[in-house]
Amino acid sequence: MAHPQQAQRTAWVQIHTAGGWLPVIPYEQLPPGRVISMSALGEAVAVLRDLAGAVRVTARDPFRGGERALEARVR
Repeated sequence: MAHPQQAQRTAWVQIHTAGGWLPVIPYEQLPPGRVISMSALGEAVAVLRDLAGAVRVTARDPFRGGERALEARVR
């Protein structure tokens, strides 16, 4: 049983930027097998939580076309 004063922390999906790690969405709000589109630092990004629980983040590459993977973590 958790101590009453210890609130459970929310895990966030974070992307790595030049300035450090940026939280973009709470992990529990990201449904398994679904993609969430959003804007982060002025870029359109797609966040995917696969059925195994792993998270992937991609952004559009305006110079080469297509998408590029962004470094992501859950903390």
